[in-house]
Amino acid sequence: MTGEEKMAKYNDAIEFKSDDRRVLTSYVLDDDGKWHGFMTTNYWRKK
Repeated sequence: MTGEEKMAKYNDAIEFKSDDRRVLTSYVLDDDGKWHGFMTTNYWRKK
């Protein structure tokens, strides 16, 4: 994801805010050993 030809560890976390709303956040493990969020997506149920 950095444009370099190497693999990276990542994690997707889904938070259930309500029956109609979810939030997905994606994290990547950097060389410094810390998880950094790089994307957040909000989902709503269409009624």
